[in-house]
Amino acid sequence: MKIRIFIPLVAAAVLLGMTACDNFEDINTDPTSIKYGNAKPLSLIQDIIHGGNWTILYHSVKLNSDLMQYSVYIESGEQISNYIVKPDESKDIWNGIAPKASACQRMYELAEKAGDYNCMAIALTLKAYFVSQLTDIFGDIPYSEAFKAESGNVTPKYDTQKEIYTSLLTELESANSMYDMTAALDSPQKDLLYQGDVAKWKKFTNSLRLRLLMRVSRHQDMNAPAEMRKMLDDPGTYPVFENNEDGAILRFTGVIPNINGYGPAGTLKVKLHSNRRMCSTLVDLMNLSSDPRTGKFVGGVASPADSKYLGQYRGIPSGYDYGELNVWVGEGASSYSETLETNTQPSTFMSFAELNFILAEAAFRGFIEGDPVVWYERGVTASVQEWCGADQKTDNLLKNTATKYDPSRGLEMIMEQKYIASFLVGFEAWDDYRRTGLPALTIGPAAQNKDAQGVAHLPERLIYPVISQSTNNKNYNEAVSRMGGIDDMLTKVWWAEGEY
Repeated sequence: MKIRIFIPLVAAAVLLGMTACDNFEDINTDPTSIKYGNAKPLSLIQDIIHGGNWTILYHSVKLNSDLMQYSVYIESGEQISNYIVKPDESKDIWNGIAPKASACQRMYELAEKAGDYNCMAIALTLKAYFVSQLTDIFGDIPYSEAFKAESGNVTPKYDTQKEIYTSLLTELESANSMYDMTAALDSPQKDLLYQGDVAKWKKFTNSLRLRLLMRVSRHQDMNAPAEMRKMLDDPGTYPVFENNEDGAILRFTGVIPNINGYGPAGTLKVKLHSNRRMCSTLVDLMNLSSDPRTGKFVGGVASPADSKYLGQYRGIPSGYDYGELNVWVGEGASSYSETLETNTQPSTFMSFAELNFILAEAAFRGFIEGDPVVWYERGVTASVQEWCGADQKTDNLLKNTATKYDPSRGLEMIMEQKYIASFLVGFEAWDDYRRTGLPALTIGPAAQNKDAQGVAHLPERLIYPVISQSTNNKNYNEAVSRMGGIDDMLTKVWWAEGEY
């Protein structure tokens, strides 16, 4: 079986232990001096999973958490909650994710050479995860002409997001057909997600495909509803997550280097609680229903000692200047829960809860048969038990007037609960908001990113790294021309356009 695979960004250094490149130009040149020879495919998977997860988590806390009002940065160094995003953020995200996609391509090539179809399928799945993250953030990116530096093409064209998603969906379909349940991975201990459980990898492949199908569901020509029905009507061919144990969740051992980067032994200089406070959007929503997850996400107010809010869960609003923020912080405001700062705190690529909310939305929109309340309640329960333990009951939560499913506002409730379940799950909340406008967010008076009428908007994308203009100017300009000639944060990415 020979499948031609293209990676959207040309290689950066991807050997185990190497860091992301410093320049945009670096990922548009393939380091031909790096040769893998007869290395085994799984020799790359540890860095892909561990390093890739850290990259997504780190940048999503900075970007997604502040944009989507999980948290508010309270020091002068960042103003992302006011929609001021520094150019370095684009560069760092691009240069962090691109090498992982490149490593997935190398893993695929090694697996193809060895005739290892399971590793080929895993490589395609992980590649689709990282590539979708990158195009979701920027829009059009190099794809069909990327990864061709060895043949002399170091200035690849920027493919449209539609073209990229079409290819990713096709490749995930191919990956699903490659899995061989009779064959074991040769080094299962290197598989940090599933420890060599091929059946679970296949479920991840198909669950991820459902995520991407929902992402493009505004566009009828992508045929998302029919593809969803085909998969769900044939679970033998297209198995998906069935419980929390199936979820693509990195469960750290706590032994260096297999640790959560926010734990006591982690490398992050400033921990979650040091320079951020929780946003009232999240905290108020969870307080309203006495959500048992609240204490897992949010710490009780610890200072000042005389605060009338001491021990309570209290957030601060997003989109205000520092003077006002300091007043709220001075009165007492919650930080991230310290329970997150352990060496073994899991980190999620995709959860069973997310899958259920995808199906709840699909049922609500009529894409698939069934009552959306069933998947809605399964999603809430899965998320609560993921965070609070398998024995945690959800009867009271699902009966609470704030949480009990109301068909008259079904989509709003689905997306609110998916928003809570997407806490620290990459950029999913931002992706969902750009596609649906939910959950409802209040844009504060200090927010920037204003249109011609002076109205502030939550960013629709990030601008391209600045150096792309000099290293690949012609193709960069063509991509920008498709956006109306302006590389800004107001332009919608393709999958966010159109009407349901």
